[in-house]
Amino acid sequence: MKKNDKAKQEVLEKIQRIPVIEVVCQQMNISRMTLSRWRKEDKKFSEQIDKAISEGQLLINDLAESGLIGHIKDRNLPAIMAWLRVHHPKYGNKIEISGSINNEEEPLSPEQAKIVRAALRMAKFSENHDNKHEK
Repeated sequence: MKKNDKAKQEVLEKIQRIPVIEVVCQQMNISRMTLSRWRKEDKKFSEQIDKAISEGQLLINDLAESGLIGHIKDRNLPAIMAWLRVHHPKYGNKIEISGSINNEEEPLSPEQAKIVRAALRMAKFSENHDNKHEK
């Protein structure tokens, strides 16, 4: 096995544990430019790096979630709020949109009304609005 091949393998293993290119380059004592060159020269290695970064990010996500759960068990209010904001719709971020449409000049055509209804459905708004333009 070539020296570079051994180094590339070690980079892949480290990135799976620490998905931060700069940190891994420092640990390996290689420059980012070297890693970038290796990626350009070796398509398979580049794909492996991308996969290793994704796997490393999943690992860090699991560790973070585990830590968060530990804080929740300790009744840490900011941790509890963070969990609920992401995992419970009642506590999630909300947006309220209000307004009015004044279209006295020309009512919506049936096709336009259909498009508006579809857009509202996609935005998860109810159709409990004034249907005077649909008639």
